[in-house]
Amino acid sequence: DEPTGNLDEQTGDHIIELLSSLSRDHNTTILVVTHDRALANKTDRRFRLQQGRLTEEPARAVV
Repeated sequence: DEPTGNLDEQTGDHIIELLSSLSRDHNTTILVVTHDRALANKTDRRFRLQQGRLTEEPARAVV
């Protein structure tokens, strides 16, 4: 299930930062499945499952 779905916003943000730190520190991938666009936007890469097909969403430009 979503890692932060039933948490308050502050705790959810803390969990996401913890997962991100673990991923960076251990050079590993963490797979998060969510319907929350704001959460998805905090990730390095995003994929979308639509009509049984998995596609990578384009990277966002850094301004």
